[in-house]
Amino acid sequence: MSTSARSRATQLGAIGFAAVALGCAALAAYLLARMMDAKGYSKDKVHPVVVAKRALPAAQPFGEEDLTVVQWPESSVPPGAVSDPKALFAGNKTPVPTNAILQGEPVLPARLAGARQGTALAALVREGYRAVAVKADDSVGRSGLVYPGAFVDVLATVKDPNGRGPSTRIAVADVRVLAVELETDVATRRPKTTDTGGMGEVSQKNIYQGTVVTLEVTPADAEVVSLVAREGKVDLALRNGADRAKVDTKGAIPLMFSAFAPVQEDGAPPPALSLLQTAAEQNAELKKVEKGSAAAKRKEGKGRISLDAVRERSDKIETYNAR
Repeated sequence: MSTSARSRATQLGAIGFAAVALGCAALAAYLLARMMDAKGYSKDKVHPVVVAKRALPAAQPFGEEDLTVVQWPESSVPPGAVSDPKALFAGNKTPVPTNAILQGEPVLPARLAGARQGTALAALVREGYRAVAVKADDSVGRSGLVYPGAFVDVLATVKDPNGRGPSTRIAVADVRVLAVELETDVATRRPKTTDTGGMGEVSQKNIYQGTVVTLEVTPADAEVVSLVAREGKVDLALRNGADRAKVDTKGAIPLMFSAFAPVQEDGAPPPALSLLQTAAEQNAELKKVEKGSAAAKRKEGKGRISLDAVRERSDKIETYNAR
């Protein structure tokens, strides 16, 4: 074979190889495009967005180390999103979420407490309301009965100032729970933990020594809750989230469930109010009887002459003997 023939064969082989390579590249690009379409990839432009590196609880400050920047599809970037974490800390301010921000969720300035709103729980309290912390029973913490955002009735158990025993009534109804212990958002709530003191290990066993619950109340109701917490005992009754109805109860006293309590025709326990009135009337009658008895004794005592008094007077009488 001549040199020119071999040269032509080499050129044809190179052209064929190049054609095969181009065909393989086109096939690979086609398959890759199909795979990206199947996985939901699009050709939209991306934009850097600051998101939470971990779950950020409401009313708790966070730092720049708790944030990260990810590439977000430009067509779905939330309004107000920032691309630089430093923008959230401008002016040396400490940002505080007003609601929980989950891991991977964009951190928006609109969801952070402003300078006029304050920080921590103050940012969660609505205008015209007050935050009051009360200590509830251990059962509230163990059962998970209340949670941030729940609505409860505050039950007050106090002793009667006239000595008629304890009674329980709903002191404040339809109250919003702002926080349970330090947790202010149900989305980021975690069980309480304690250090075991050995080898630096942390036990996940829940510890309960009374549960502190922060309630949002009106100024007038704040006075009621504070009085009950100081003079009696507070319990919380969970409401249905959609139940805003007002209730009117007559309270409860131990005598209602005593075997000595009056029995109504329907067999139901008599109202606490009527029992208290009955007890008050009985006490009043008893006091009248006691007062009358004491007066009778005093009157009876006035008509008698004390023998000791006679003897004392006789000792002072001088006698004269006739001569």
